[in-house]
Amino acid sequence: MKIGVDLDGVVVDMGPVLLRQLSTICGREIRVDEIYCYDLETALSLDERQIEQLLEIVRSETTYLTAPAMDGALEALSALKQHDVIFVTSRPEEVRQATETWLRSHGLEHRDVVFTGHGKKVAGTMGLNVFIEDDIGTALGLASAGLSVLLFDHPWNQGDGLPFNCRRVRDWREISGYLAQW
Repeated sequence: MKIGVDLDGVVVDMGPVLLRQLSTICGREIRVDEIYCYDLETALSLDERQIEQLLEIVRSETTYLTAPAMDGALEALSALKQHDVIFVTSRPEEVRQATETWLRSHGLEHRDVVFTGHGKKVAGTMGLNVFIEDDIGTALGLASAGLSVLLFDHPWNQGDGLPFNCRRVRDWREISGYLAQW
């Protein structure tokens, strides 16, 4: 089986790092439930100065090197060694080395990593059987292209009416269960 896996919000738990940095930018504590959509500018009503500070964070290697793994991700991905797992990320190219260092330090260095810039439309052309994603817009786009999608449940991707080939999942144990059925 060929499995596409997003990094941030699926394998890498960016929440603790970003929430701490966003709290500093906004001058108040930011809680994860305030992030009701994938667009942080909209979710937090950021002004231009705050957007610039956020972009600096997104381009900082430290941001990616210090983020922990999502609970259960490393164990589940280790169990998928017999499958072709490809990481697909919209991280900026300038953090490629930090991304590869993080993957290596977490035992995931033997997987392909595709940097797509903003968006993951390329995933639909990779011959994947399933894609694991946390951005509802990307998930719906991939599902409409006929790809099976597991949508990692987060406050920023809520909504009703997912198509039949897009299933919401709570954690990596649930993801492993679905993948075992394919």
